[in-house]
Amino acid sequence: MERKLTQTQLEQIIAEVQRLSEQQEAELDLEQVRDILRELNLPPELLEEAMVQFSDEMC
Repeated sequence: MERKLTQTQLEQIIAEVQRLSEQQEAELDLEQVRDILRELNLPPELLEEAMVQFSDEMC
């Protein structure tokens, strides 16, 4: 059976999809970060260690 949406529900769904899309665009995946580190002539193999250090400082 096909589910029907009200205009209000459709607007809420559109707003949520837009929010999720913007959030996804703002985030970098690990491979993108490694590429950036390489462009900066920094060792990408230290990324995980740096992330651990960063998360420890946030706690």
